[in-house]
Amino acid sequence: MTKKPLALVTALLAAGLSLPSVAQQQNTQQSQAQQPGMQTQQQGAGSSIRVGHDVVDAVDDVRENVADLIGSLRQSGPGMGVSNWKQSDSQLAKMEQQLTQQMEHKLDEKAERTDDYWKAWIRGEEYKVGVTKQVSELASNLDEVAKMLSGAKGQKMQEIDSADVANQVDDLQEAVEDLVQALQDSDGLNANKQQLQQAQQRLDTMEKELDRQADMAEEEWSTYAVGDQFNPGVQKNISELAQIMRSLFQQDA
Repeated sequence: MTKKPLALVTALLAAGLSLPSVAQQQNTQQSQAQQPGMQTQQQGAGSSIRVGHDVVDAVDDVRENVADLIGSLRQSGPGMGVSNWKQSDSQLAKMEQQLTQQMEHKLDEKAERTDDYWKAWIRGEEYKVGVTKQVSELASNLDEVAKMLSGAKGQKMQEIDSADVANQVDDLQEAVEDLVQALQDSDGLNANKQQLQQAQQRLDTMEKELDRQADMAEEEWSTYAVGDQFNPGVQKNISELAQIMRSLFQQDA
């Protein structure tokens, strides 16, 4: 298969994959009826394509949530207490723009591709490399955000901004969990099964903590949202999510 630059692989990941149309499925079924020996093999291949599609969608959802989180942090402005805010905001803006542009679906390019092309791509090495690099890049983005927030103390943080940031962290945790589950169902990727299990455990622990915050009484939440513990909590969760994502494809020594 012809090699494509990483930018196109990224675009393909963002665009998602097209499953065969109803008419194409009917033609496939007729062909299988004529060739009984091929039916089991083709059904298995179709399942693999659907699972691969789930992984691509999950990566895309994580990217969207990372962009939304960055947007909510920028909306909070200097209130987050990040040092050199103008410089940090400029860096966040570049990250947000890059993530947003990568999420745009290149429908014209997609329309020119055949089902056979998609099947070959999703089963090939470029698919594995593309998914792995995308997850690594998203983890790096979260690492950069966590570094910015390290040591930051809220300065006149608005409760409404805190609520938005907290919601975005919660959404990102769910998106990463969906990615882990999709990778657990996948076959042929380089994901480390043991690391996936550990990642799920870490995500479960984080989910319980986020749920505890969501269940706070109004007065308790208001105090927490504008207090000194809010930013360190956000920074810790973002850093943890970055570590979890980076661990998914790490192989045991």
